[in-house]
Order: sequence, then structure tokens, then C-alpha cells
Amino acid sequence: MLKKLDESGELAKASERELGEEIEQSQRIALVAGVAKGIFVVPLELLFTAVALKITAWLLGRKLLFAHAFTAAVIAFAPIALFHLLFGVVALKQSVVVVEQAATLLPSSLAAWMPGAAPKVARALGEVDFFNLWAQRSWGWGSRRA
Repeated sequence: MLKKLDESGELAKASERELGEEIEQSQRIALVAGVAKGIFVVPLELLFTAVALKITAWLLGRKLLFAHAFTAAVIAFAPIALFHLLFGVVALKQSVVVVEQAATLLPSSLAAWMPGAAPKVARALGEVDFFNLWAQRSWGWGSRRA
């Protein structure tokens, strides 16, 4: 946010109070957007995933009840939901959370276990996330049982 103000030239003109208000407002917007995502977007993702499973089963000529497709989707998304729950608990324990700090609050990638890795290796390790791997494994279990 400060970078955006600096690029537009508003940073030099703004007072400390105005900057504080801008930062507070951007944090509130991020909080409301996160809550809205949890309330509206995630349930829609579950619904669309279940519908996609149902359509896929129909295209393959297999019988799949919508309840089983929805259950498979919920099982697959459970690790991601657990990550966000743990992240919320950790964030609430902090006095102030900024966007740049969010990535380090709950490290769940292999890069957190190997801090001395070379930059290219660290970038690759950062993409291997425990919760995403768990979700992929759950997807395999859930779709086999559905």
C-alpha cells in the first residue's frame, strides 16, 4: 500500500495521520475480503467441485450420487480449511498483522524447514506446501470412496 502511494506521489504529501488511516483502512478491507471469501467463495467452490465431479461421472457413464460427490469435495478441501483456521488463530495472537508478514505467520512449505537453501532451490521448496499435498492426497481418498 505504501509502495502504491509512493509511486503515485501521494506519500510525500500525506501526513502521518493520513498514512495511518490509509493503512488501517487497507487492513480492514483485507479483513472484510477474507471473511467474504470464507462465507461466499469457498462454499461456491465446494458446490462447483461437486457439480464437476457429478458431470465427470455422467460423462464416464458412472453413477454418482450428488451427496457422494459433495462429500468427496469436502474431504478434499478439509486440509485447506484447517490451514485457514490455524492461520486465523495465529493471526489473532499477533498485535499487528501486515500483508508482508502474512506469509511467515504459519510456514507450511518445505522452504521453512530448509532456510539455508540456494535461492532457486528455496523458491522450488516454497511451492511444496504441506496442506496442499495433504489436500491432494485427500482428494484421492475422497474420490475413490465416492
